[in-house]
Amino acid sequence: MKLEKAVSKNKNRVDELMRVTRWWISGLKDEYAVDRFLKFYFAYEMLVAIKKYKKGKKYEEFRKMYLDNFYYLDIYCKHKGYENIDDIIDKCPQDKKGGRISIRWVRNSLVHEKSGEKDLAEKLAVCSADEFGLKVLGAIKKIIYEEIGLSFD
Repeated sequence: MKLEKAVSKNKNRVDELMRVTRWWISGLKDEYAVDRFLKFYFAYEMLVAIKKYKKGKKYEEFRKMYLDNFYYLDIYCKHKGYENIDDIIDKCPQDKKGGRISIRWVRNSLVHEKSGEKDLAEKLAVCSADEFGLKVLGAIKKIIYEEIGLSFD
């Protein structure tokens, strides 16, 4: 009853959130970590659009609020103890802000195949795909609650 009411009141928003969820589920089912990472990234970008965040401070605010500030992969992969991560990070062109390697850089390098960067980006995607997916799932749950009032607790 509660679900029916929420869906009928927010049909367009529910459709958008279902598309996000389908991308996330597709990522979850994918056996290849790089493809998982990209599918989770698509879901993430759609959530950013749903919440109408833009680049810059608001974008950073979104990451803090919905992803527990999971954005820079150099710290995560080092903490995880990923093999040869220091060598990989040293070879990556650093993000302009603070010399950090972001999920956005990894996504762009994977999708646009910048010469010499794709292999490095693949290694970082493999290292972080599952954790990124968990963070995106948490964001999906929060945003579903905020947008249509359904809780997963």
